[in-house]
Amino acid sequence: MGRRWKAFLTSFICTLLIILFAAGLNEVDYQCRQIGFGDENTLLYRLTGKHLRFNGELLDELLVYLI
Repeated sequence: MGRRWKAFLTSFICTLLIILFAAGLNEVDYQCRQIGFGDENTLLYRLTGKHLRFNGELLDELLVYLI
């Protein structure tokens, strides 16, 4: 495997991990706000004005598309 290919795979995997980490933080923020304050105004909602939730259906569709 060439050096460029290894660099590409490493950066691709790191990018996916960062995206999953951010999605996890968003979901934890949503769940904690819902339990603690009874609302759904997450940090991401306050910054963008949109609710971006990653539920099981979205993940299932993504996995089916990738496989």
